[in-house]
Amino acid sequence: YGLMEMLRDWMKTLPLNGEKADVGLNSAPNTGEVRVGLIQFSGKNKRGSRQGRADAKATPAGTGSGGRLSGDIDELNTDVDWHEANYYGRGTMIQLGLQMAADMFHLSPNDGRQRVLIIITDGKIYDPDTLQQARAELDTEQVQVFGVVVRQNTQHTKADLDAEETLKPITSDPHDAHFQNLQIDEIPEKVLGDICDPNGLFGSLVIGQAAQQGAGAANPASSGVHQPCPQHLEQAGCLADPGCVWFDNSLSCGDSPCLHHCEEKNCTADVANGCTWENGTICVREPKTGCEIYTGKPADCEAQSDCQVDKDNSTCIDKKCNRDNEQGCLADPDDCVWNNLNQDCTERPCKETEEGPCVASTEGCVWQTTIPLNSTVSAYARGQPMVPFPALVCTVSGSCSCSETVKGAAVNVEEGYVKGKDVLACDQCAALGFEAEWHDVPGVLYLKSAGAQKTLTEYAAAIATV
Repeated sequence: YGLMEMLRDWMKTLPLNGEKADVGLNSAPNTGEVRVGLIQFSGKNKRGSRQGRADAKATPAGTGSGGRLSGDIDELNTDVDWHEANYYGRGTMIQLGLQMAADMFHLSPNDGRQRVLIIITDGKIYDPDTLQQARAELDTEQVQVFGVVVRQNTQHTKADLDAEETLKPITSDPHDAHFQNLQIDEIPEKVLGDICDPNGLFGSLVIGQAAQQGAGAANPASSGVHQPCPQHLEQAGCLADPGCVWFDNSLSCGDSPCLHHCEEKNCTADVANGCTWENGTICVREPKTGCEIYTGKPADCEAQSDCQVDKDNSTCIDKKCNRDNEQGCLADPDDCVWNNLNQDCTERPCKETEEGPCVASTEGCVWQTTIPLNSTVSAYARGQPMVPFPALVCTVSGSCSCSETVKGAAVNVEEGYVKGKDVLACDQCAALGFEAEWHDVPGVLYLKSAGAQKTLTEYAAAIATV
């Protein structure tokens, strides 16, 4: 009676799918919600012999679930009531009970939902030699079989060990991982509460297999090697495991709050914890790898050589233009420019196309109102060269002097550049003591002194001839 009431309380906590038992094979597609069935097994055996007759029973037709899987709590409560009123008080023979379980699963769609059978007994099983066919049918139905011996005392007695010796071989491989020997008051926590916990003994097998079937080896949990979160000693490994979350205050890894959501709607609604419903079976945290680990921690993000804070949404992302050579830099889709002076690759500054964002930029950008380029081009014949900066002179002020020398300059086509049709050239640069090098991928003309470094005034004079 105590065990049946434990089952009643447990079923109240499950994400039952609400379907009555008579839907049978017409059960709705797998959503990660569950159905439950209850079977009693017993038998009569001759004293001192394994010979005898196995017996088993479930609720009869017209009562509760009628001996079938059900997702309806009212039907299941009726099943518990019936089993309490019709309790077996005889020996332990399980062959017919296994057969009934296989038939129960056979009447349920095999669409990826996990099939779990938990055998609970307090005595030695007397018909182990008759179970081959029923056990094979459970394997055919892809049922994971778990076993629990309920002992009366804290210490293991010979009777407990005899029960264990006969029950453990019936469980799925590996037998030790699918079996427990417990006192009855340990069952709610270590069996019923554990079966859907990916960090539990039984739950790690049920949830691990569910994820593995749904996603191969896409992440640690789905590869079947998800480990208890405290075993992750580093933040990166912890956050790469979707079942875990990193705690900054204790610098330790623990279970993600997402694991406590048993229904998809509650899981996906938990945006704060980054929960996602995976493979229709489990709620996990969206795993984080690389720079995204440091999202919400701007100082830590900027401290990583390959990361940067995205100014648009404050997330930590891979650093843009993270290239160590000019060719890779100019081919980068993030609109990068190569700095010959520093030999590094950076984002092109002042890319804003509207005055507001331009002025608000932290890059020191200035919005300039100029004559539209097409009105300037109209003064030239198509295909003929034009000089866009004919009156360019050095007009810098403040701490910078026009007589200051620099190592190079770049002129680029900022808008409407068409590779193969447009080109920048500096016919007079050689006469002015400059070398000019055209790069057609980004549309950039690089200028540098042919000899000693030249001043800003001299560079301005050269650019005026481009």
